[in-house]
Amino acid sequence: MSTANAPRKVLRIVAPSGAMETPELLPRAALRLAKLGFEVQIDPQCHLIHQRFAGSDAARAQALENAILDPSVHIVMAARGGYGAHRLLPLIDWVRMAKVINKQGKQLVGHSDFTAIQLALLRHGAPSFAGPCAGVDFGADKVNSFMSAEFINAISERNQSLSLSIKAKQAQSFTAQGMLWGGNLAMLCSLLGTPYFPKPAQIAGGILFLEDTNERPFRVERMLNQLHMAGVLGSQNAVLWGDFGKPVKAAYDRGYGLPSVLKYLRNELSIRVATGLPFGHVPKKTTLPLGRKVQLRVTPTGFSIT
Repeated sequence: MSTANAPRKVLRIVAPSGAMETPELLPRAALRLAKLGFEVQIDPQCHLIHQRFAGSDAARAQALENAILDPSVHIVMAARGGYGAHRLLPLIDWVRMAKVINKQGKQLVGHSDFTAIQLALLRHGAPSFAGPCAGVDFGADKVNSFMSAEFINAISERNQSLSLSIKAKQAQSFTAQGMLWGGNLAMLCSLLGTPYFPKPAQIAGGILFLEDTNERPFRVERMLNQLHMAGVLGSQNAVLWGDFGKPVKAAYDRGYGLPSVLKYLRNELSIRVATGLPFGHVPKKTTLPLGRKVQLRVTPTGFSIT
């Protein structure tokens, strides 16, 4: 991504959620990101441990704010997900953070629990990237080449353009356009009714991407119904279905699984859905420009986003 004459982008890793259970992941991630052309900084806060969190709420909030406010930092990447971002939401000046991000063109990247941070920023007009976390993705035993290439392509585009084509059998064919937004399904539902969820006018006519992990199919459907009854799903032009992992099965389900959930979403709630988005708690994930307008084209054999 860089040339001999181009300055290296400064990428700072912060941990607004869970503590790093495997300390060696971040140094390993830093070395790999440095080889990709970044000047990597690991905030000392990443090494803190307080209960299940990477330091106290105040320490985690301060580290995130410092990274956003520092004009020398170009990219802020979450170390990992887990739980903890919710506790920071009332501690951060989101109006100020959004202004700085938009003025400096700063790029924030992460997924999972980081969705809470991204939605709070989106409410105040600041975009971000739903993509890899430093520890779990670049610090893994083996770095997924698709993930790495997609990340570099996304953050290297000055106009933050996107071109993704996926081959996956589809149950519906359609074309839709709108603002791309979303993330972890449980995080979205947990912010409904709070001052950190995007305003209805912001997300109306959008394209909502979703992912989650370790959830029973009925819980996934229940969360989708919550979004629907809150007026969110019905206002979307389409839903992009990411990875939901291997669903936790139970004999009581009697064949009811994620395919049943998708059928319910399409037939009972009348939502247009494209499946097979490579995004979620998996090594192979794309990087998505959250808060940007996109065009979605879905055919029987796959879909494209531009």
